[in-house]
Amino acid sequence: MWRNIYGVGEAQRAKIRNTDIGFTFQSYNLINELTVINNIRLPLDIAGRPYDHAREEEILDMLGISERRSFYPPQLSGGERQRTAIARALYMKPSVILADEPTGNLDSESGRAFMDFVKLSNEKIGQTYVIVTNDMEWLNIAHSVYRMKDGVLTVEAVS
Repeated sequence: MWRNIYGVGEAQRAKIRNTDIGFTFQSYNLINELTVINNIRLPLDIAGRPYDHAREEEILDMLGISERRSFYPPQLSGGERQRTAIARALYMKPSVILADEPTGNLDSESGRAFMDFVKLSNEKIGQTYVIVTNDMEWLNIAHSVYRMKDGVLTVEAVS
């Protein structure tokens, strides 16, 4: 469903960013004073929505961080921090996920599992992913590919 966000106020745009758009950042942006599970739950806390424990388990298991739920970010490896950030972005089932190098700090098995999840969630629930990456494995599941070179954006055919 398309919405024109230019005519709405800042409070409504903030709500849209919190509920309809998931973000993963290359620098994780986790809160060190919160456990993994509380970092993941943060968008629901902000929105005042109840936790979906089944969804938590699905995401934690898929990303292989179930056993790390009570750890704090400084206790995690870079890959575990990345997976926590990905879990936080996916938790509210946003329509769009903007991801900056989401598999950059993941081992190949975790990266493949996340790519499989992206493909499945796109097909099953229509989530749109905008992935900024140097990982060419994403070309295998991409519907559209855009390249930026020397400030020029080009569209490439997907085979």
